[in-house]
Amino acid sequence: MRNMGSLYVSVQDFDKDVEFLCSLGLNRGTAVGFMSKLFGVEITTEKPFDDYCMRGLSLHARSATPPSMVSLDSITNSFNTSDSSIDTGVSAETPNKSAVNNYLTTFGMTTSTAGFAQLRYELSQSCKLGGVRFEEVLNFFDFKPANSREPLTLEHDFWESDDDKYYLLVKASSAKYVPDESRGKHIVFLIDVSGSMRTALALRNMWKSMFVILTSLSEYDRVSFITYSKDDNVLLQFANPKDLDRIVNAINGVEYNWGCTNGSGGLTKAYQVARRYFKDGWVNRIVMMTDGDFNFGLQDGVSVGDFVAEQRKHDVSLSVLGIETSHHNLNDDIMFALANRGNGVYYRIADDFDILQSVQGHLLNELIPAVEDVKIQVEFNPAKVKSYKLLGYSQRELAADDFEDDTVKAEPINRGCCSVALFEIELGYNYPGLRYYTLSDKSMTEVAFIKARYVPAGGGSFKSTTEVVYTNDVDYCGSLEERRLAEAIKLFWDCQMFGKGSMVKVLDLLSDIDNPKVTEFRRLILETC
Repeated sequence: MRNMGSLYVSVQDFDKDVEFLCSLGLNRGTAVGFMSKLFGVEITTEKPFDDYCMRGLSLHARSATPPSMVSLDSITNSFNTSDSSIDTGVSAETPNKSAVNNYLTTFGMTTSTAGFAQLRYELSQSCKLGGVRFEEVLNFFDFKPANSREPLTLEHDFWESDDDKYYLLVKASSAKYVPDESRGKHIVFLIDVSGSMRTALALRNMWKSMFVILTSLSEYDRVSFITYSKDDNVLLQFANPKDLDRIVNAINGVEYNWGCTNGSGGLTKAYQVARRYFKDGWVNRIVMMTDGDFNFGLQDGVSVGDFVAEQRKHDVSLSVLGIETSHHNLNDDIMFALANRGNGVYYRIADDFDILQSVQGHLLNELIPAVEDVKIQVEFNPAKVKSYKLLGYSQRELAADDFEDDTVKAEPINRGCCSVALFEIELGYNYPGLRYYTLSDKSMTEVAFIKARYVPAGGGSFKSTTEVVYTNDVDYCGSLEERRLAEAIKLFWDCQMFGKGSMVKVLDLLSDIDNPKVTEFRRLILETC
């Protein structure tokens, strides 16, 4: 066994971690040294106590005097803690909306995959699913982006399924290459060192995720490291990411503290460091690694969300890695609010699969987004559509007026990525409205009118693009694989969340799709459902 003060990693898991680092380009000796220094001591065969007993025996438990909240330009004094606009409750079945009374629907797109990681973890632990966001499950899978050099390309697929349901898949694709993709980066790692984070699972996932990010950076980029629990501490500022010895030595020996977890204090310090070394034209980003336990300072998703929303005005963005700790205590509400309001994306990390798919597969592209503040508005034609429902996106829903309001922000889309949204549609005649107010050729041939607004990479003014869904599009043969995948995810959701439908049908739809993500999805269904 491997001893980390009072935490243990089996020799097999330690070797697995070393092989993981080797797969990223480290030689074995350097990988062993990297993990050994981070864990602090040599491998031992001493039998471990139960991890929960060890928490009380070995962590640096202290009688914590509540720290005072550090103000950053007095921003923290103006938070609105009464705003209940961030809905983080348990998922409910999306209701149908009448195309007559609700012909417009507006929302912000996302490439966050936290929902699938949460679903995967909870199924593996035989937990009842709760609070999983459908759009994050859907966007975990790879829908093919448009082959275009435009900053944002809007596409759709409209089809009738075998069970006589109609689906509309809205696709917003970003350019694979952006003009400033080689610009410098300053990444501020904000590391939660509260007692709840000191588990073998959390430490292993956190250090490996960090290493994946470090290997993606060049010697011309820079990194800073800040820890927080009762207090916040700056370990390293504006350092060369290739200087691993210096980084590991700075991180090694960090003390973990039970008691106060002043996450907002840590964020304040991180933004201060990011702004101290701010460089125009660079990527200036905070990557926060936490289980989301905020029990001092700003403690709820609304007030903390307001804080990071204010900071994004200074061109410093925030992404969040929710690190699974083995205590089953991830605060999803806080982490969703942080990334959603901080112009970043939220990923959950429970194992190597999540690290490879979310950190290496998504976060690294997101460091230089192709487009930001991507908003969608769909106007349905009541002459053709009786009702519709948007699957998920309830927490990213916007008011109709927000679409044209440039002060209302949304999320970025990574370069070369495709963000999708899925509608279930019931066709039928009502009467025209707005665009379709008078009986015309449009009202006879169109199902919906889709608009997108976004800001190109590097800033500037909002731009827009549109797409029309025609009635005869249902006869167009889009990607059969993407249609089957979207249907399968929707049917799986109905089965798992609402007890409707058949998992056999889900597996049948997935049977001919061959890629690692779908393979993992099938495994989950077969082993846990």
